[in-house]
Amino acid sequence: MMQYKTQVNNFSQQLLKTTSNAMMYS
Repeated sequence: MMQYKTQVNNFSQQLLKTTSNAMMYS
């Protein structure tokens, strides 16, 4: 269960980074 939570956390962090990068470069 804990590992799943960590994976989801990492995924959301990546998504956030990608989104902010996309906003910056658009």
